[in-house]
Amino acid sequence: GMPAASETLAAAQPNPVAQPNPSPERALPIGCHAWLQTKNGQIFPCVATELVVGRNPSKRNLVNFLDLSELPGSDTISREHLQLLYRPPYHALQLLPDVKNPPILNGDLLQARERRRLKSGDVLRIGDIVLFFYKNTN
Repeated sequence: GMPAASETLAAAQPNPVAQPNPSPERALPIGCHAWLQTKNGQIFPCVATELVVGRNPSKRNLVNFLDLSELPGSDTISREHLQLLYRPPYHALQLLPDVKNPPILNGDLLQARERRRLKSGDVLRIGDIVLFFYKNTN
């Protein structure tokens, strides 16, 4: 006979394992085009089209600075480590000059001033910190 309505609905759902979504209590801000997420689900929304990722900003415009200093292991990253660029529809990562420990993107060590395009699910290791990159498709 006909399958139960619940069965056909389940078949139409995408594979739920594909991407961890941000936790509901940490809703993404308006204009957020992407986010970085730690292994334990902490969210760093990206709103500005050019973001510097680092720690302990001195005199920065904080809108354009993604501060990782609250994360354990943040002492292994530079104050200004890399830049996250959004040029719709593309996201890219650029290593800033004078960085001692280059970040690793999907297992590849980035070279000085190298620019790499990003896609959802990319794994970024900066010092001892591991972050997952996701585009906001909503």
